[in-house]
Amino acid sequence: MKSFNSWAIEGGKVIDPLSGTEKQADVFITKGVISYSPDRKSKYKKIKANNLFITPPLIDLHVHFREPGNCKAETILTGSISAMHGGFGTVVAMPNTVPPIDSEKMVEFIKKLTKKTGINKHFACRLSYKRTKRKSKS
Repeated sequence: MKSFNSWAIEGGKVIDPLSGTEKQADVFITKGVISYSPDRKSKYKKIKANNLFITPPLIDLHVHFREPGNCKAETILTGSISAMHGGFGTVVAMPNTVPPIDSEKMVEFIKKLTKKTGINKHFACRLSYKRTKRKSKS
């Protein structure tokens, strides 16, 4: 199987809120650089995008990763892969895991897990200790 590092996404509707762009266009990705013009030296793997949107990565402000505590349902890795497949580049995970992410030690554990994935992850905070009205011990 031939490996490509250049892609041509053809016929999609480009939506880029930052530049105000909304148009039908071909997009070329060459060695990680995105442009509207192909590099004449590159061979592109073609992706037909008719009736599809081409956007910057989306942001999901409310996800429920089940790790730590319920890895059988979902892990940070499997949830991150699902997010990437859905076009999301950033997610914000809710703090309702069991055990809760409510200490510095638990936050450091989560940070180590999230380094293994390819998207930006942020975690909503829990301001109580073990879901009680007491202050966190960290």
